[in-house]
Amino acid sequence: KAIPPTKHFLPDGGTDRGVDQGDASIAEEGLRDIHGAPYGPAIEEGVSTVMASFSSWQGVKMTGNRSLLTGVLKERMDFGGFVVSDWNAHGQVEGCTNDACPQALLAGIDMYMAPDTWKPIYESLLAQAKAGEIPMERIDEAVASILRVKLRLGLFDGPLRGQAGPP
Repeated sequence: KAIPPTKHFLPDGGTDRGVDQGDASIAEEGLRDIHGAPYGPAIEEGVSTVMASFSSWQGVKMTGNRSLLTGVLKERMDFGGFVVSDWNAHGQVEGCTNDACPQALLAGIDMYMAPDTWKPIYESLLAQAKAGEIPMERIDEAVASILRVKLRLGLFDGPLRGQAGPP
Protein backbone atom coordinates (compact mmCIF):
# COMPACT_ATOMS: atom_id res chain seq x y z
CA LYS A 1 0.00 0.00 0.00
CA ALA A 2 1.25 3.47 -0.82
CA ILE A 3 1.48 5.79 2.16
CA PRO A 4 1.74 9.51 1.45
CA PRO A 5 5.00 11.30 2.26
CA THR A 6 5.47 12.49 5.79
CA LYS A 7 6.55 16.09 6.15
CA HIS A 8 8.07 18.39 7.30
CA PHE A 9 10.83 16.80 9.39
CA LEU A 10 11.46 18.68 11.87
CA PRO A 11 10.30 21.22 13.65
CA ASP A 12 8.15 22.93 11.05
CA GLY A 13 5.44 24.04 13.49
CA GLY A 14 7.79 25.01 16.30
CA THR A 15 9.76 27.94 14.95
CA ASP A 16 10.28 30.98 17.14
CA ARG A 17 7.27 33.30 16.87
CA GLY A 18 5.88 30.98 14.15
CA VAL A 19 8.19 32.39 11.47
CA ASP A 20 7.90 30.43 8.23
CA GLN A 21 11.22 28.71 7.42
CA GLY A 22 12.56 30.08 10.70
CA ASP A 23 14.54 28.71 13.60
CA ALA A 24 13.22 26.64 16.49
CA SER A 25 15.30 27.26 19.58
CA ILE A 26 13.33 24.70 21.60
CA ALA A 27 14.99 22.11 23.80
CA GLU A 28 15.73 18.63 22.49
CA GLU A 29 12.91 17.19 24.61
CA GLY A 30 10.32 19.40 22.90
CA LEU A 31 11.76 18.63 19.49
CA ARG A 32 11.54 14.91 20.20
CA ASP A 33 8.35 14.65 22.26
CA ILE A 34 6.19 17.19 20.42
CA HIS A 35 7.50 17.67 16.89
CA GLY A 36 9.03 14.24 16.44
CA ALA A 37 6.07 12.30 17.87
CA PRO A 38 4.30 11.53 14.55
CA TYR A 39 7.36 10.11 12.81
CA GLY A 40 7.72 6.87 14.81
CA PRO A 41 4.15 5.71 14.05
CA ALA A 42 4.47 6.82 10.40
CA ILE A 43 7.66 4.77 10.00
CA GLU A 44 6.02 1.78 11.72
CA GLU A 45 3.13 2.04 9.21
CA GLY A 46 5.61 1.93 6.32
CA VAL A 47 5.94 5.51 5.15
CA SER A 48 8.34 5.54 2.20
CA THR A 49 9.36 9.18 1.97
CA VAL A 50 10.07 11.93 4.45
CA MET A 51 10.46 15.54 3.38
CA ALA A 52 12.91 17.64 5.36
CA SER A 53 11.70 20.98 6.65
CA PHE A 54 12.82 24.38 5.44
CA SER A 55 13.12 25.24 9.14
CA SER A 56 16.14 25.16 11.39
CA TRP A 57 16.69 23.72 14.82
CA GLN A 58 19.03 25.73 17.03
CA GLY A 59 20.42 27.55 13.99
CA VAL A 60 21.05 24.56 11.70
CA LYS A 61 18.85 24.20 8.62
CA MET A 62 17.21 20.80 8.62
CA THR A 63 18.26 20.07 5.03
CA GLY A 64 21.87 20.23 6.23
CA ASN A 65 21.39 18.66 9.67
CA ARG A 66 23.26 15.34 9.59
CA SER A 67 22.63 14.69 13.27
CA LEU A 68 18.85 14.68 12.81
CA LEU A 69 18.46 13.39 9.24
CA THR A 70 20.98 10.57 9.41
CA GLY A 71 21.63 10.09 13.13
CA VAL A 72 18.04 10.24 14.33
CA LEU A 73 15.74 9.58 11.37
CA LYS A 74 17.73 7.00 9.44
CA GLU A 75 19.77 5.32 12.16
CA ARG A 76 17.93 5.64 15.47
CA MET A 77 14.39 5.54 14.02
CA ASP A 78 15.42 3.00 11.36
CA PHE A 79 13.72 4.84 8.51
CA GLY A 80 14.19 2.73 5.38
CA GLY A 81 12.70 5.02 2.75
CA PHE A 82 14.22 8.10 1.19
CA VAL A 83 14.56 11.67 2.41
CA VAL A 84 13.71 14.48 0.01
CA SER A 85 14.39 18.17 0.49
CA ASP A 86 11.72 20.83 0.15
CA TRP A 87 11.69 23.12 -2.91
CA ASN A 88 15.31 24.36 -3.27
CA ALA A 89 15.73 24.18 0.52
CA HIS A 90 19.34 23.07 -0.04
CA GLY A 91 20.10 26.66 -1.12
CA GLN A 92 19.40 27.82 2.45
CA VAL A 93 22.01 25.52 4.01
CA GLU A 94 25.08 27.37 5.23
CA GLY A 95 27.73 27.51 2.50
CA CYS A 96 25.28 26.40 -0.22
CA THR A 97 23.45 27.88 -3.17
CA ASN A 98 20.61 26.46 -5.23
CA ASP A 99 23.26 25.41 -7.76
CA ALA A 100 25.69 23.65 -5.40
CA CYS A 101 25.14 21.93 -2.06
CA PRO A 102 26.96 18.68 -1.28
CA GLN A 103 26.24 19.38 2.41
CA ALA A 104 22.60 18.31 1.94
CA LEU A 105 23.55 14.95 0.44
CA LEU A 106 26.18 14.41 3.12
CA ALA A 107 23.60 15.29 5.80
CA GLY A 108 21.19 12.61 4.60
CA ILE A 109 19.10 14.10 1.80
CA ASP A 110 18.63 11.37 -0.81
CA MET A 111 16.73 13.41 -3.39
CA TYR A 112 16.93 17.15 -3.99
CA MET A 113 13.65 18.83 -4.86
CA ALA A 114 15.19 21.19 -7.38
CA PRO A 115 12.64 21.52 -10.16
CA ASP A 116 14.09 24.73 -11.56
CA THR A 117 17.74 24.17 -10.58
CA TRP A 118 18.09 20.44 -11.23
CA LYS A 119 20.73 20.75 -13.93
CA PRO A 120 23.26 22.91 -11.99
CA ILE A 121 22.82 20.86 -8.81
CA TYR A 122 23.27 17.64 -10.82
CA GLU A 123 26.39 18.99 -12.54
CA SER A 124 27.94 20.22 -9.29
CA LEU A 125 27.26 16.94 -7.46
CA LEU A 126 28.69 14.97 -10.37
CA ALA A 127 31.86 17.10 -10.38
CA GLN A 128 32.18 16.81 -6.57
CA ALA A 129 31.75 13.03 -6.74
CA LYS A 130 34.38 12.74 -9.48
CA ALA A 131 36.73 14.89 -7.40
CA GLY A 132 36.24 12.60 -4.38
CA GLU A 133 34.56 15.32 -2.32
CA ILE A 134 31.43 13.18 -2.01
CA PRO A 135 32.03 9.53 -1.08
CA MET A 136 30.60 7.00 -3.53
CA GLU A 137 29.19 5.11 -0.55
CA ARG A 138 26.91 8.05 0.21
CA ILE A 139 25.74 8.27 -3.41
CA ASP A 140 25.13 4.50 -3.41
CA GLU A 141 23.08 4.84 -0.18
CA ALA A 142 20.92 7.60 -1.67
CA VAL A 143 20.33 5.71 -4.92
CA ALA A 144 19.58 2.47 -3.07
CA SER A 145 17.04 4.26 -0.85
CA ILE A 146 15.21 5.67 -3.87
CA LEU A 147 15.27 2.37 -5.76
CA ARG A 148 14.00 0.42 -2.71
CA VAL A 149 10.97 2.71 -2.52
CA LYS A 150 10.31 2.38 -6.26
CA LEU A 151 10.54 -1.42 -5.98
CA ARG A 152 8.26 -1.45 -2.93
CA LEU A 153 5.68 0.58 -4.86
CA GLY A 154 5.86 -1.74 -7.87
CA LEU A 155 7.17 0.90 -10.23
CA PHE A 156 9.37 -1.67 -11.99
CA ASP A 157 6.46 -4.07 -12.55
CA GLY A 158 3.85 -4.13 -15.26
CA PRO A 159 3.61 -3.17 -18.90
CA LEU A 160 5.64 0.06 -18.74
CA ARG A 161 8.72 -1.58 -17.20
CA GLY A 162 11.82 -0.76 -19.23
CA GLN A 163 10.22 1.92 -21.37
CA ALA A 164 12.16 5.17 -21.60
CA GLY A 165 9.05 7.26 -22.17
CA PRO A 166 6.22 7.86 -24.56
CA PRO A 167 6.75 6.59 -28.14
